Amino acid sequence: MGALLVSSTDSGNIVMGNFGLYRLNSGSYNIAIGDNALYSKTTGSNCVFIGGTAGLNATSGNNSIAIGYNAGRNIAGDNNVAIGKDSMGSTSTAYL
Repeated sequence: MGALLVSSTDSGNIVMGNFGLYRLNSGSYNIAIGDNALYSKTTGSNCVFIGGTAGLNATSGNNSIAIGYNAGRNIAGDNNVAIGKDSMGSTSTAYL
């Protein structure tokens, strides 16, 4: 299955799983582990999303972390942390 379908000039991205970072257009040093992790992300850097569908609908943002199945599904903005299954699944931003 595909991963990093669009990105061609960015560097340092790591993807493990089907369709991870699938729509990334601009961004570096992102890590997506799990099927559909950061699937919709088009821009942003320095993010770590681990878990199936983690960050599925996140389209942009920098410096965020989500760990767990469906964690950070709708994260938007920068500097977010979501840990645990479904954490921040319906919330777009939370700052520490």
